[in-house]
Amino acid sequence: MAAHIVLNEIDSGAEFVKVDRETRKTPDGEDYSSVNPNGYVPALRLDDGSVMLENAAILPYLGDLKPEAGFMPRNGKDRYRAMEWVGFVNSEVHGNYRPLFAGAEGALRENLVKRLAARYKTIDAALARSPYLMGDTPMVADAYLYVVTRWAERTKVDLSAFANVAAFMARMGERPAVLKTIQEEGLPA
Repeated sequence: MAAHIVLNEIDSGAEFVKVDRETRKTPDGEDYSSVNPNGYVPALRLDDGSVMLENAAILPYLGDLKPEAGFMPRNGKDRYRAMEWVGFVNSEVHGNYRPLFAGAEGALRENLVKRLAARYKTIDAALARSPYLMGDTPMVADAYLYVVTRWAERTKVDLSAFANVAAFMARMGERPAVLKTIQEEGLPA
């Protein structure tokens, strides 16, 4: 979904293909494992037919497709800060939700929720300084953060202590590209 948001933000004209979760097939019958042997999303098929995997690579790549859109800094320290945020969301936030979706219970669940709270404390502090992770405009990491933070409700992770995260979610949720993505993916707003 994060890649989908960025593609809509940069008005890429990309074609999106849904994968049936049960059959692991695309609407034209292609086996998704032939696209991504790892079996999960995202996967980005490039014009030359090659496939790029993993949000940490795909999101900066997409931001670079249309640099004037401002979703990925072109160079310098800001570019590496953007990559730092993508990495943080990928490993420290996304990674801690994964076991919750798998049904983690008891002490394991409690530990995961505490770890997420510590990560959201860092994020909340950044969002106290600016509306988005790196300033006044969203970038690729913001799209990724928005997607994984939506999981808090489904996994019953209480983020009510993080007012800046809540304000960020509201801002992102109002963006036309986000609304379009939600509608295209058939998700609840």
